[in-house]
Amino acid sequence: MERINSFSFYGVGKEFQALETTRDNASPSDLFWPLHQAMAAAERLLEGKPIPLGISHAKVVALRDQMTAVWNNHFTEVDAAGKRTAKFPDPNAAVLTGWELYWVKKALTEFETVFAE
Repeated sequence: MERINSFSFYGVGKEFQALETTRDNASPSDLFWPLHQAMAAAERLLEGKPIPLGISHAKVVALRDQMTAVWNNHFTEVDAAGKRTAKFPDPNAAVLTGWELYWVKKALTEFETVFAE
């Protein structure tokens, strides 16, 4: 029997909570790290860490996809060869509109509901 490190659940929750509490009209620089960390937490869950997800797997995939869409729109650039690389946002960049984070937060809520079961 494998032991589960319960603190890893706390870490995932903390990373998702930081994203959930981000205000809807956040500046890209305020969202950069919470989104980056939440995306990493989602990837760990998809890898089965700390436990295999089972039925909530599809909800984490949907959450990851929503976060990736925001990430690609605000935190990456594509070079002439079509390669996408991460970039830290300009401090003077326009704030995100509420609808941009709405879908991420909705996907997070749906994951939490299924995961709680």
